[in-house]
Amino acid sequence: IQAFVGVGLAPDAGGLFLLGRAIGLSRATQLAMTGEPLGAEKALEYGVVYKVSEVDKLDKTVNQLLMKLRRSSDNSFAAIKELAWSSMLTDWDRYAEIELRLQRNLSLKEDFKEGVIAYSERRRPKFIGK
Repeated sequence: IQAFVGVGLAPDAGGLFLLGRAIGLSRATQLAMTGEPLGAEKALEYGVVYKVSEVDKLDKTVNQLLMKLRRSSDNSFAAIKELAWSSMLTDWDRYAEIELRLQRNLSLKEDFKEGVIAYSERRRPKFIGK
């Protein structure tokens, strides 16, 4: 809920800046001006979340996602998070610099070597975060 309007304020801490980039300026402005809550189904429709789950299936859904994420490299996750934020908050030239730096650094990591070897051996990689 963007409840600021109910107390005579505007969204703070970059809330509208980020929300506008996530769901579009019109939808973000509507939520900020009306103070209406954003329910799960509408959040899914707007792309704020990528999946919703019934309460009784939540644990299973979370565990499946965690199993999938645990098979990946923490190094990749850190780089993806930095790139995701950079893609929204910088211009193309700065983003391209960040991407190049991250890819260069990742290519020197043990996880990359393991990923390439595992791919050639047709097996799942065993990433160790190094």
